[in-house]
Amino acid sequence: MITTSRRPSRRTRSLVRDLSHVIPSALRVTRGKKSLEDLREIAVAHGFTRVLVVWDMKGNPGGLVFYRASLSHVDPLPRWIALSGASLRREIFPPKPKRVTGIVDLAVAVESPAPLGVAEALSEGLGVSSVYRLPEDGWPDADVVSLVSLRGGRELISFYLSPDDEVGPRLYVKGVISRASRG
Repeated sequence: MITTSRRPSRRTRSLVRDLSHVIPSALRVTRGKKSLEDLREIAVAHGFTRVLVVWDMKGNPGGLVFYRASLSHVDPLPRWIALSGASLRREIFPPKPKRVTGIVDLAVAVESPAPLGVAEALSEGLGVSSVYRLPEDGWPDADVVSLVSLRGGRELISFYLSPDDEVGPRLYVKGVISRASRG
């Protein structure tokens, strides 16, 4: 399940929509005044065990915060991903991005020489069992691959149907934040 922080910007709402198009079986929920407990109830009612909240920072998407939802409570996962920017699907593929349909599974891959930290936090947050290391492991056999790579010295999360078929969005990573270090 994917939602926003309260009072999100247009760009953050657009990013949530884009992510719901490329993450398999994702349910996009308008946050409004819903508490985390309300989000837990919605997630459990729809059979989800993960909640992704896209946070806003100065009018732009600022972070991906992951929660584990169960019948009795909602717990934050130990790491979240701070973003320094995002390119929306409509910005990457003007005038209109192609429709992505039939997505059943997602794989997370990291392209050498990018470090594993972002890919591991993303796979844990999305409930993906393993991280592929490219090119050693080869291209994963999945409908959509979330690829963590280095571009211009920055880590980038992007989404692909095949090695040559990017479907967006692109998320520029500032870093992985551990809850223990948030103080």
